[in-house]
Amino acid sequence: MLRIGISTSSYLNSDGSYKDYDGLGQFTRLVKENIDGLDGARVVPFNVSAARYLLSYVSPFPFYSTFEKSIDLFHATDFRVPKLNVPVVTTVHDAICLKYGDKSLKRRIANPLFQKGIDRADRVITDCHAMVADLEKYWGVNPSKVDVVYPGRDPFFDHRCKFSEIETCLKAFKLDRPYILMVSTLRNYKNIDRLLDAYLSLSSINSSIDLVLVGKMGSEKIHKKMHIRVKQLNSAKKVRWLSYVGKDQLRALYQGALGAVLPSLYEGFGFPILEAFASEIPLLTSGCGAMQEIAGVGNAIFVDPYSVDSIRYGIEQLVQDQTLRVSLIKAGKKRVKDFSWDVAAKQMLSVYKKVTQQKERV
Repeated sequence: MLRIGISTSSYLNSDGSYKDYDGLGQFTRLVKENIDGLDGARVVPFNVSAARYLLSYVSPFPFYSTFEKSIDLFHATDFRVPKLNVPVVTTVHDAICLKYGDKSLKRRIANPLFQKGIDRADRVITDCHAMVADLEKYWGVNPSKVDVVYPGRDPFFDHRCKFSEIETCLKAFKLDRPYILMVSTLRNYKNIDRLLDAYLSLSSINSSIDLVLVGKMGSEKIHKKMHIRVKQLNSAKKVRWLSYVGKDQLRALYQGALGAVLPSLYEGFGFPILEAFASEIPLLTSGCGAMQEIAGVGNAIFVDPYSVDSIRYGIEQLVQDQTLRVSLIKAGKKRVKDFSWDVAAKQMLSVYKKVTQQKERV
């Protein structure tokens, strides 16, 4: 029986209650749920606190000795890779904190620590092929050390809501007009400003169709101007910002939308792509990097994320081209089936076994 340690700090509080977690927390939760029990494997959950994570690198005391005895391998699914005396596999989702991060004291400490964790890891998993080059460029990871494993879709979004459930949700948020939906933490690299510019310039559309943003605000220090703009537009009812919503509400919001938009400058994977496909709504996303790879050619409207004109034209297609809409919904339903946690979990388990077997031979 292989015992795999996984940190739950990205989606659980120290008392075991759920956080308002994002894509990173969703990924970790689904890894845990799908690995546990697979081929006799057992997941040993552990909350890696920020303080003990830091101390594991700067203190001579063995902070994790008891935990180490309970596991054969540790899979770091978030950005905390503690210093352990057991084999370690780490998932590196992206290079966002280097490409778009701030220069705060917190980041100046966190980035080098994460680099140490990556360097110490026996294998590195990443979520798509587009990230392999970035791992080498920004984190110095040799591609021969990397395994690409596509995460699966969250089966929660496969369930079809009743019309009454969607109606109740829309009434709760006072959404009384058709809308297009963006689900994302509000950060600059999510390209919110260009999306707003494109949408607000389409008077024929914004006069009758809302743009609904769902997601928490990112760091106020980095994204202050964009945050102020979103709040002002929301107050003026030119854009609707709902902040964080529960999963049941999110599923209903997806299924009640005319379509979804994700014109980010950068993504490590893009779970909203799969959520839109599973929700059977057409998608607009960026025609580059992970987004193009995960959506797949012919399954979404691809735009140049640096061009307001391109995003504007894409929104017009999303809303007005009925033939295209029908085609994209059909294509998305087919594409989302390529992302299965059954497959992803087996591939991850294969990586774990490869690492532990190599350690045994040494």
